[in-house]
This record gives sequence, C-alpha cells and structure tokens, in this order.
Amino acid sequence: GRHVRDLMAAPFELLLGRRTYDIFAGYWPHVPAGSGSRPLADRLNSAPKHVATHRPDGLSWQGSRALSGDLAEAVRALKRQGGADLLTFGSGDMVRQLLAADLVDDLSLLVYPVMLGPGKRVFGDDAQARAFTLERVDATPGGVLVSRYLRGGEVRTGSFEDGE
Repeated sequence: GRHVRDLMAAPFELLLGRRTYDIFAGYWPHVPAGSGSRPLADRLNSAPKHVATHRPDGLSWQGSRALSGDLAEAVRALKRQGGADLLTFGSGDMVRQLLAADLVDDLSLLVYPVMLGPGKRVFGDDAQARAFTLERVDATPGGVLVSRYLRGGEVRTGSFEDGE
C-alpha cells in the first residue's frame, strides 16, 4: 500500500537475503501487464539487487549480484559508495546481522492483526541496545500497523512517570 509506494518514491537499491530474493525473483518479473501491481513490479525489476547468499549461482533476476565476503563489510562498502538508499524486505537473518553491526538507519516494522504461532524472532538473544526514534506510525484499512523508526539518539529506558 502507501507505505511501500512511499519507500519506493525515491531511487533505491534492494538488499535481500537469499530466501527473500528467491521469493521475489519468482514473482515480480512475471507480473502481467495491466495488473494493478505492475508499476511496483517495474520499480523492483529495474532496481539494482544485492543478495546476501552463500549460493551465488542462479541470480537471474535482472540487475542482481551476490555480495561477497563478510556481510557487514559488503554493506559498509555499498554505503560508502553513496548511491541510492538500500531497501530490505523480510530477510530476517540478514537484518539481525545488520542490526548487530549497527548498519540499520531506518527501520519499518509492520504488525499484522493475525496470530500464526511461534514464528521467527525479529531480534536475537544477542541483540545489543540501539536507539531509534519513532518517525511515523500509520494504520492500514486492514488493521496493519506500520511504524517507521530512524536511528539516532541515546538508549533511554522508560519509567512509570507521566509523559514516559
């Protein structure tokens, strides 16, 4: 919806883990002309794609390349190049590594009103404290909460005082 359109309004490059890449590559290049999803598909299909993978074979989606070596170092190198923003969807294992390396500047969390069981953890047991500031929160007509946080500030703990 609106959140994804807003994310993709500016130039971007995709940074994906291999499982998410395989899901996206199996879908987005095949969206039919005339579909309501076609404009989004065109943006994703034309974007450069950086894939964190130990299996660099089979990256056939247009503009895809495997990141080599240490993930954190590879992402630091991409950020030093000063190109477009790097957008990540899903890719939980990779995101946990990027959070641990303090390489996440902007974090959007989507909370869906459905209970699916134990699921996967967003933050691992070894996660270190990092401060983020709430930039915006929206609710979709379907009840999904979209919270956008920007990296910065000091880690503060809450209290039971008014205003906290």
